[in-house]
Amino acid sequence: MAEFFEMEDKMTFCSDINGLLKELGCDHDPADWHLFIDSGKNSLKAVLLHNGNEKPSVPLAHAFDMT
Repeated sequence: MAEFFEMEDKMTFCSDINGLLKELGCDHDPADWHLFIDSGKNSLKAVLLHNGNEKPSVPLAHAFDMT
């Protein structure tokens, strides 16, 4: 699945969300998903969460050591 992600500096992120969801066998209807972002002093995480929790969360971005 590395083909769906890119890395810039200390951040890794999904550059093809539609392709990633298709690879995972999930339909991408934006109304069915919401973006959750968790950030702290030194890190950032972003995941897609399925409304109703019928499908697993999909990690989209991760950054570390952001000082």
